[in-house]
Amino acid sequence: MNEFLTFRKFITPMVIQALFWIGVVGVVIGGLVMMFRGGAAGVIVGLLYIIFGPIFLRIYMEVLIIIFRLFDSVHHIELALAGGTQPAVPAAPMGGPFSPAAPARPPIVTPPAAGTVPPATPTSPAGSPPPAPPPPLAQPLQPQPLTPAPAQAAPPTPPPIRPAPPESPTPPPPPPVS
Repeated sequence: MNEFLTFRKFITPMVIQALFWIGVVGVVIGGLVMMFRGGAAGVIVGLLYIIFGPIFLRIYMEVLIIIFRLFDSVHHIELALAGGTQPAVPAAPMGGPFSPAAPARPPIVTPPAAGTVPPATPTSPAGSPPPAPPPPLAQPLQPQPLTPAPAQAAPPTPPPIRPAPPESPTPPPPPPVS
């Protein structure tokens, strides 16, 4: 109950599954209404509505479910990184009353600490030994301090703008011709 009150467990995935089936029924009824009331064109549109409506509705609902599954995966990763235990029931349920239960997730495996030898593993069915684990890092990665960029010289100043030369006097206009 505490998981629901603190929003750690979502009920939306189950609601989305129920809305999908309600939507499928609505799409089929809407397609049948179009077929009987729309004339010749209505029959074609109604059939297309009945065929493609549930497909598009399913795609839309799957996108909504993916958002919650992403949260579930991130939640499990956070628990593994924090050293906590993995919950017995996932945050977003894999199945519900309207769909078959999905297969169980594989357990989260944490790599051994640096410098330790992993436990021995049995040989493969073919009799060949398992591949060797990768060698540990020679030197752990350390954050590097930030260094300021070298100072750049100021750009050269442009030459001063010279004033325009004084205008030469204009000659007087020619005398009028009579």
